[in-house]
Amino acid sequence: MNLPIWVSAWELECCQPDATVGEPWVASVVGLKPPDPWWAEHAPEPVPDEVRSLGVVNLEGTAASVTLHARSAIVDLGGVRVIVPGVRSSGRVPVNGRLRLDAHEHPEYQGAQGLEWNGMVTRIRGIRLIYQPVTVYLAIPVRQENPVELHSTSDPNDAAMADRGFSEFLIDIATD
Repeated sequence: MNLPIWVSAWELECCQPDATVGEPWVASVVGLKPPDPWWAEHAPEPVPDEVRSLGVVNLEGTAASVTLHARSAIVDLGGVRVIVPGVRSSGRVPVNGRLRLDAHEHPEYQGAQGLEWNGMVTRIRGIRLIYQPVTVYLAIPVRQENPVELHSTSDPNDAAMADRGFSEFLIDIATD
């Protein structure tokens, strides 16, 4: 199964290994987020459909267990497991949204087993967000630029990485 995972640039800088196309990669905890980009609520103009649909999955899985605080479930997608909010019982469930890496163990996930994804990186795209100042000290994201194809999330020899202005990466992995 080849799945896209959204990764914030700061997660790679802090505590997640860099990814390179054609090499194995381990994603720690992956959770499901709504299909719309997280910054869309701040956008002054409608977000284009191609931006809304980028990296969105529409799957079905089996809810295996409820997390510690019973606000979400661990859902098996056929070999990989993901945290899906709002699911409070076992059985077949839809999984529609953006799969997002959460390398910092959220208190709700504590004690959950089998949440690491092992796979081969098949594609990497860098995403730059455009920010609009709100105050002297605060800016909010209002849109994103077109994705840039990359070979690695850290290769300084990759011409696309020269700017290093990526806010997010969309990493496709073929899971075991």
